[in-house]
Amino acid sequence: MKKILVTTIAGVAFTLGVVTTSGFIAGRQTEQKRQQNYPRIESAIVKMQDAVDYLQNAPNDFDGHKATAIRDTKNAIESLKLATAYHTDQNADK
Repeated sequence: MKKILVTTIAGVAFTLGVVTTSGFIAGRQTEQKRQQNYPRIESAIVKMQDAVDYLQNAPNDFDGHKATAIRDTKNAIESLKLATAYHTDQNADK
């Protein structure tokens, strides 16, 4: 019984490791493709991430708009990443 439990746990751990690593590698490849295929969008993402960092560390709350600006900028970054990843994936077969 103990041997079966240990084997099962080892199998689950191995599977999770493979799935996690595969997802990381695929995500990194998509990011590299975005950098190659969409340099202007990549530049915008970097600048928006810099703006989020600045806002998060700023002592000013920008007349109550700081939290909304951070949230909206993060959403825009994610939207750009998803849009370019989708387009990259769609063109992978061509």
